[in-house]
Amino acid sequence: MPTTTALRRLVAVAAALALGLPLAACGRPDDDSSSDGTTTMTVASFPMGNSLDPWGSQVSTYTAQAAYDTLTRLQPDGTIGPWLAESWEYTDPTTLRLELRDGVEFTDGTAFDAESVKANLEYGRAANPKNSGSAGFVASIGEVTVVDEQTVDIALTEANPDLPWAFSQQAGWMVSPKALTN
Repeated sequence: MPTTTALRRLVAVAAALALGLPLAACGRPDDDSSSDGTTTMTVASFPMGNSLDPWGSQVSTYTAQAAYDTLTRLQPDGTIGPWLAESWEYTDPTTLRLELRDGVEFTDGTAFDAESVKANLEYGRAANPKNSGSAGFVASIGEVTVVDEQTVDIALTEANPDLPWAFSQQAGWMVSPKALTN
């Protein structure tokens, strides 16, 4: 058990990091503008890997959360709420059906749909090395079936009642299928 002084130091360091990280990414807009009118956003985070591939690297969660949306979202009260997936249900103990939000596009213009979810989950299962935050959850995925444009069935090799929660975390980060090929 840490001493009171050690605990206070730990809390002080955590508070400094929590306050400093958001400020480290802030700057004047004219500082990052280039001559062609584009703007660069700089995100300060702990270095974790050398890639923004959320499936195949140990990318910092701070960086990935700024770049990728998740299938579900952790709500302030601790429940799991909709995000890219508007709803979900277990149709049996080993099949999770996701109903996806319509009208969403990735920043490259690619439509977010059931094929996107299938591409991400299959890519995540095959990634080597695997992201340690998502590997355990995608390991239970046996097959991903596109039911229709906005519906996907995820067949599991064993029951996994935590999958909707995992989809609010690293296992739910969605990347444009075009970006997965690069």
